[in-house]
Amino acid sequence: MPIDPIINGDMEQQGDDLPSYEVESELNKELQLPQETSTEELPPHPLDKESLSPDHLRIHPNEVIAYIQNLRVRIHRLTYQYLQSQDNLRKTNRELSVIKGEHGVLKQAYEDLNDRMNAAISELASVKRDRSTGYVANSGPQNYVLAQEFRSFADQELHRVSNEVYRHLCELDPKLRPQRKLILSKLKSVLSTEIFIKGKVVGSEVASGDELVTALITKRVAESVNKELGHEIFGPAPSRLQELLVDLVLKGISLLKNVSEADPPGEFWIEGPGEPFNMERHEPVLECEGSGKINLTVFPGYSVNGRVYSKAIVRTYQE
Repeated sequence: MPIDPIINGDMEQQGDDLPSYEVESELNKELQLPQETSTEELPPHPLDKESLSPDHLRIHPNEVIAYIQNLRVRIHRLTYQYLQSQDNLRKTNRELSVIKGEHGVLKQAYEDLNDRMNAAISELASVKRDRSTGYVANSGPQNYVLAQEFRSFADQELHRVSNEVYRHLCELDPKLRPQRKLILSKLKSVLSTEIFIKGKVVGSEVASGDELVTALITKRVAESVNKELGHEIFGPAPSRLQELLVDLVLKGISLLKNVSEADPPGEFWIEGPGEPFNMERHEPVLECEGSGKINLTVFPGYSVNGRVYSKAIVRTYQE
């Protein structure tokens, strides 16, 4: 192993001043110090001339060229893979947009089909009840039939008009589509309250054919709907929605007149917000629980002398 020139120079300068290996061994024996017995070779000194030989530092130009070409190939391959992944991502996003559009169409079709099915089931149940001979205790058949007509009005006429108004509202503001159930509940609440609660005073005039009173009530109902939804659903010009609304008002007020003339007369009632839910008087909508407190009366209840014939349909909330 080559000797470090610096250490070698010090040795030559100091000469006999440094102890030899034999003298050091004798001193270790006298002092009972262990001698180094390792024969492991020390690593080459950093200043070893052989480690700094130009042969070790020389790189052939062909190796550099080959290395650069290899890097270019890898870069081209990675670039191709990146562009291909971007293209696949764009295709996936387009397919996802198409699927979302189809999902929206299918969802709307499902909801419409479900609405028609519910209306058909309600109509069938109403027919079966009309053909039956059962009566409510202490009550004549007149009020029993009127109660069924009242519930049929909610399940069919009111539901159909509310859906038409909702579709028109979504055309004006598509962002409202996810709020379908809440908007329908508000629509039914406004329409039924204006007809059956606020319209009881003028029920006889409307049923007897007073077109002016019918127009005034229809206008009031339309204004209430526009105010509740924040959009002009019913404008000044005649439209199909206005025709549906007039027909709904006429049927509702006619039913109201028949109920008021029954013996004994029936009455409609609604619950104010914050009232506790009572399963004997209230029926929750499908998306709400049958407990807690009432947030909104979607459709009034019907009773005769305190006996509930038809429960009020309500939206509830939990505290």
